[in-house]
Amino acid sequence: MLTSPDGFEYQPLDTDGSVIRLLRLGRGRDLSVIQCTLKHVSLVGANQMPYEALSYTWGGKLRSVRIEVNGVPHMVTYNLAKALTHLRYTDQKRLDQVQLMKRIFNQADQVIFWLGDANRDTNILFNSLNQLLMESTKRYSQTYLDEGEWREIWQELQYKRVVGHSEPYLTLRQTSGLRTLFDQPWFNRMWFIREVVLARTAEVCCGYKSTPARIFALAPVVLGIWTSRSVILDIMPGSSTVNQWWVPN
Repeated sequence: MLTSPDGFEYQPLDTDGSVIRLLRLGRGRDLSVIQCTLKHVSLVGANQMPYEALSYTWGGKLRSVRIEVNGVPHMVTYNLAKALTHLRYTDQKRLDQVQLMKRIFNQADQVIFWLGDANRDTNILFNSLNQLLMESTKRYSQTYLDEGEWREIWQELQYKRVVGHSEPYLTLRQTSGLRTLFDQPWFNRMWFIREVVLARTAEVCCGYKSTPARIFALAPVVLGIWTSRSVILDIMPGSSTVNQWWVPN
């Protein structure tokens, strides 16, 4: 039996690297205590369980928020607590294990890239990207389009939004939202590139908004801005462009 600094006890993992700790996140409201169950599951054999892997930043080492794991109080960092609060509505199995990186992220049904809290501009950007996804699905049967086709759909949607006066200074707000996201600590983590490369499919989440990683990667393309993050966006799982330079193994 192992004990964390706050007195929480948990079973050690097998030394062969085939078992991970899987966190099942219970439902709850914003202000209610986060409740979870923690169990050991195997990454091999017929008893494998589907799960999603959470990519996030610690946001400091101070464990200031109390949650309950298997009915026992346990202290976690503020940023992890915020991520769990936003994600627990789905009642899906969540990951609380940072070891065995390759197998965990590669075998996950989906990886969630948690960027942090949202603001008005990031919400506008995510709404616009999801409209782009829906419109492309209506027009094309294939997933991979060239950049010109994505820009054409985006510009038509932008025109409709501006004519409809749905949001003043729309492009400025979308661009501001994207730059806000690129400034998030997640993009500066040592491990995040490896997590992106290993993920088979992924969802980019900010606050209560989310969009597939392949659609998020299109944001600089359709907005017509240059960013040093483009190299990372190009390796997002499920790239939506036909001229992708990165070919995963």
